[in-house]
Amino acid sequence: MERRWSRRKRVSQEVFLRYRGLGILRCKTLDISFEGACIETGPVEVPPPEEIELIFFQREDELARVVRISANVVRTFDTGIGVSFRDYHDGSHKFLLRLLG
Repeated sequence: MERRWSRRKRVSQEVFLRYRGLGILRCKTLDISFEGACIETGPVEVPPPEEIELIFFQREDELARVVRISANVVRTFDTGIGVSFRDYHDGSHKFLLRLLG
């Protein structure tokens, strides 16, 4: 059974998913935590344990900042995937704090 160390929050956030076999796909988060996320991908399948990159655009005032998080697909469901975050890049912790706050 999967054990989560932090709570998940229902968040509908636009995210771009980069997958080597697909290119870049525009998606939406369904929920997110510090450890991972559930992402709606539509009819596109990305099988476990594929490595992907998630690209978020953080908007502050009139500026947009790119936030990247590397992840592994850990499960699939009818219209999406569950991912576990692997590598946090510059600003990703601060972005997740704001999103989960």
